Parts: sequence; C-alpha cells; structure tokens
Amino acid sequence: PSEWEVEQEYRQQYEELIAWEVFVKPGESSGEFTEEQISEYFENNKQFLLSEEKRAVDYLAFPLPERGEGEEVDEDAWKDARMAEAKNFNRIFKSVGEALDEGSTIEAALSAADGKEVVSLEPFSMTELPEQHRDEIECIGKVFDLDPASDNPLGAAETQKAIYLFWLTKHEKPRELTLEEARDQVTERLKEQSAEEALTRTGDEAREKLVAELSMGG
Repeated sequence: PSEWEVEQEYRQQYEELIAWEVFVKPGESSGEFTEEQISEYFENNKQFLLSEEKRAVDYLAFPLPERGEGEEVDEDAWKDARMAEAKNFNRIFKSVGEALDEGSTIEAALSAADGKEVVSLEPFSMTELPEQHRDEIECIGKVFDLDPASDNPLGAAETQKAIYLFWLTKHEKPRELTLEEARDQVTERLKEQSAEEALTRTGDEAREKLVAELSMGG
C-alpha cells in the first residue's frame, strides 16, 4: 500500500474525533432605551426611515355575476353574462382611452361611460388597503403599477367580483419620517440590534470557555 493509504488506515484505527455541541439561547433585550439612543439611531438612519408610497384612485366597476353552486347552475348563462359585461368594459375602456389620447380631460372622457358611477378612494398604501378591497390584492397591485407621469393614466384589473377601470387622482411619494412618526420603528430596530449583540456576546463567551477547557485538558 502507498504511504497515503497507510496513513488513512492508521487514522481509522487509532484516531478519535471528539466534538462538543454548544447551545446558545437567543439574545434578549430589555426594550428600554434612552431618548439619546433613540435620537442617535434616528439621525444615523433617517434616510432609511421612510413613509410608504400612497395612491388615491377613482374607478368604474363592471360587476361580474357569481357562478353559484349546485346542480341548478346554468353554466352557459353564467359565461354569457360575464362575457357581456367584459364587452361593455372593453367598449368603454376604448372610448375613454381614445378621448384622453385626443386631449380630453378625464372628466370629459367619462361621458362615454354611460352614466356609470365613479367611485373615489382616499390615499392608501400596500399595507393599509381600502377595507372594501382587501380581498382584491391583485387589483390593488395594478394601481401601484401605474406610471404617475403617463399622459394616459388609465389602468384596468379583473377580480372574481368585477372588472375595474381606474385612474390616479393623487400620488404621495415616500418621504423621510419625523422622529415621532418613526419612534416605534426605531425602538423595534434597537431591540433587534440589542438582541443580536447579546446573542453574539453569549456565543463568544461560550466559545472562549470551551477553548479554555480544552487547553486545560477538560
């Protein structure tokens, strides 16, 4: 056998590997910080402490019929009703879009909407959704996909409930928060930072203790 094979055979027969498993509890934070600590963290990180982007929209809704359940469901009638509402949406969407392209205001362009009611939503963010649309996140996402700088501000989205034609009425860009607005957020981040430091410190202490014991033959 080669020298390497002899060495491997020796190790398998005579060497013993000893390992220690050290358990470190998660670090804890008292959660109590001085005003100086809070202010210092805020000043050093305020460029990252921003408000959420908010948008307000007006929209037209084209309700889609529910399919219903049971043996009484007329599948063809249900599909025809949905198709009819979708065609109505496409016709109005096209008419309003063409009017906007020709320079009309959104108000004037809506004359093609056959008297449909315009619904207005106050500014909202992705984490504070309008109550009546919280289960239609796919629609809300389309609102935030709109380009506020576009000459044609129309957007469209389809959910299980309806097809929506909407347009932006207000756009609030993210801005730096004040200290009072960011206080809770800063406190939470300080807690996380303190806990991480405590965990690192505990791990270092455990490692140093183990090394010391090993060096003493323990």
